[in-house]
Amino acid sequence: MIATLTEIAAHIFDTYGVRVGTTVTDEFQYLYDDEARIGTADYRGHAYFWAHEYRHWMRGFYQTHGATENRVGVVLKQMRRSVHRDFLRLGLDLVGESKQHETIIRYHHLTATKKMEAQHG
Repeated sequence: MIATLTEIAAHIFDTYGVRVGTTVTDEFQYLYDDEARIGTADYRGHAYFWAHEYRHWMRGFYQTHGATENRVGVVLKQMRRSVHRDFLRLGLDLVGESKQHETIIRYHHLTATKKMEAQHG
């Protein structure tokens, strides 16, 4: 089967997350833009804002339950936004470490994991 250029470009984006015809700087602009939104209601779930202690909970899902990488990314961003929103709502330091921080992160991680399992389990 012969693939069109559009299909090849879509495959490259789906596989590697890089859009054909853009520079690396362009590709990561969304991340730089989101870093400026940390601490605001406009945070979109791309940039890191949490303490090193919680990196494994906040970076991603290692077991994707058969979901596509794109779907995992959507759920991950939703989880990050929820954690960020709750930290702000409760007046917690975004890079702080406490039992309250851990409880919020674990709750949202569990919710996101169950969402992945329900859709692809």
